Amino acid sequence: MGRLLIVAAMVALSALAADEEIAVTDDTGAFRIADVPPQTDRVTVWHEGYRPRGVGKDGRPLYDEPRTITKQVTIAPRGAATVQFELK
Repeated sequence: MGRLLIVAAMVALSALAADEEIAVTDDTGAFRIADVPPQTDRVTVWHEGYRPRGVGKDGRPLYDEPRTITKQVTIAPRGAATVQFELK
């Protein structure tokens, strides 16, 4: 079975937790947070209702519990970092 892209997930660095510093993954599952100073920090991705689990009595879709994953990332001076997540 192939991997599903994580589309429309929220992503944030713990040091940049203000609302304007939160990214959302695009239709390819990618995200970008620009102008981050060199540092080692935690990056967290979360997605509410990632997998459908049925239909409620009112006909609206029901989803599983929100998923959250945190990883450490190191950003070098004038560098970029790549972090890959997999929601299971």
